[in-house]
Amino acid sequence: SEKIRNLLDDDRPQPYIIVQTAFGSEETKQQCFEAGVNDYMEKPLDLGKIKKALDKFYDESVSV
Repeated sequence: SEKIRNLLDDDRPQPYIIVQTAFGSEETKQQCFEAGVNDYMEKPLDLGKIKKALDKFYDESVSV
Protein backbone atom coordinates (compact mmCIF):
# COMPACT_ATOMS: atom_id res chain seq x y z
CA SER A 1 0.00 0.00 0.00
CA GLU A 2 2.87 2.36 0.71
CA LYS A 3 4.18 1.92 -2.86
CA ILE A 4 0.71 2.55 -4.29
CA ARG A 5 0.25 5.69 -2.24
CA ASN A 6 3.72 6.98 -3.18
CA LEU A 7 2.86 6.71 -6.88
CA LEU A 8 0.06 9.25 -6.52
CA ASP A 9 0.41 13.01 -6.45
CA ASP A 10 -0.27 14.65 -3.11
CA ASP A 11 -3.19 16.60 -4.54
CA ARG A 12 -5.07 13.47 -5.62
CA PRO A 13 -7.39 11.58 -3.29
CA GLN A 14 -5.75 8.51 -1.80
CA PRO A 15 -7.23 5.11 -2.64
CA TYR A 16 -9.07 3.10 -0.02
CA ILE A 17 -6.99 -0.08 0.20
CA ILE A 18 -8.59 -3.30 1.45
CA VAL A 19 -6.35 -6.31 2.06
CA GLN A 20 -7.58 -9.87 1.89
CA THR A 21 -5.31 -12.51 3.35
CA ALA A 22 -5.35 -16.18 4.22
CA PHE A 23 -3.31 -15.51 7.35
CA GLY A 24 -5.71 -14.39 10.05
CA SER A 25 -3.34 -13.74 12.92
CA GLU A 26 -3.41 -10.50 14.88
CA GLU A 27 0.24 -10.00 13.96
CA THR A 28 -0.56 -10.16 10.24
CA LYS A 29 -3.49 -7.80 10.70
CA GLN A 30 -1.31 -5.31 12.57
CA GLN A 31 1.40 -5.52 9.87
CA CYS A 32 -1.18 -4.72 7.21
CA PHE A 33 -2.41 -1.63 9.06
CA GLU A 34 1.16 -0.50 9.73
CA ALA A 35 1.79 -0.79 5.97
CA GLY A 36 -1.00 1.72 5.39
CA VAL A 37 -4.08 -0.28 4.42
CA ASN A 38 -7.52 1.05 5.32
CA ASP A 39 -9.26 -2.24 5.99
CA TYR A 40 -8.48 -5.91 6.42
CA MET A 41 -10.42 -9.10 5.82
CA GLU A 42 -9.59 -12.76 6.03
CA LYS A 43 -10.26 -15.40 3.42
CA PRO A 44 -12.50 -17.06 2.38
CA LEU A 45 -14.21 -14.40 0.33
CA ASP A 46 -17.39 -13.27 2.04
CA LEU A 47 -19.70 -10.83 0.30
CA GLY A 48 -21.02 -9.58 3.64
CA LYS A 49 -17.48 -8.63 4.73
CA ILE A 50 -16.84 -6.90 1.42
CA LYS A 51 -20.06 -4.92 1.72
CA LYS A 52 -19.16 -3.90 5.28
CA ALA A 53 -15.69 -2.73 4.14
CA LEU A 54 -17.16 -0.77 1.25
CA ASP A 55 -19.77 0.77 3.54
CA LYS A 56 -16.94 1.99 5.81
CA PHE A 57 -15.20 3.48 2.76
CA TYR A 58 -18.40 5.23 1.70
CA ASP A 59 -18.98 6.60 5.19
CA GLU A 60 -15.41 7.92 5.35
CA SER A 61 -15.51 9.47 1.88
CA VAL A 62 -18.83 11.21 2.51
CA SER A 63 -17.64 12.71 5.80
CA VAL A 64 -14.55 14.27 4.16
